[in-house]
Amino acid sequence: SRYIGIDMSAGMIAEAQRRVRDPRATFRRGLIAAEDADYTFACGTYNMNMNAGRDEWAAYIKASLAQLWSRTQKSLGFNLLSASAAEKYPGLYYTEPDPYVDFCRLYLSPDITITDDRPLPDFTIFVRRS
Repeated sequence: SRYIGIDMSAGMIAEAQRRVRDPRATFRRGLIAAEDADYTFACGTYNMNMNAGRDEWAAYIKASLAQLWSRTQKSLGFNLLSASAAEKYPGLYYTEPDPYVDFCRLYLSPDITITDDRPLPDFTIFVRRS
């Protein structure tokens, strides 16, 4: 098995390389998944929107999920901050799960599981290939 970590931040890649010494793990700077993977996880990826418009950010997330799904062989998991949480931090994106569950069922796969990640103020959606 192997792990490929992708991030747009050079600082995040450098920190991951410093912390993880397992030879099966590689870290790359990038914006999209460039190769196939059995499992794809996007954790915290869509939280910081830097005050982009809500519709614009939602469209970006959906386009990103579609791209990730095109490279995912078995299952995709991602989390988002819950709209039911207090919006404490400006520049973060909070949302209800329904638009993303609907998107995944319509465009990715009907095999969806959603979890409420309390005590964290987010939820996780898992999409599986049938």
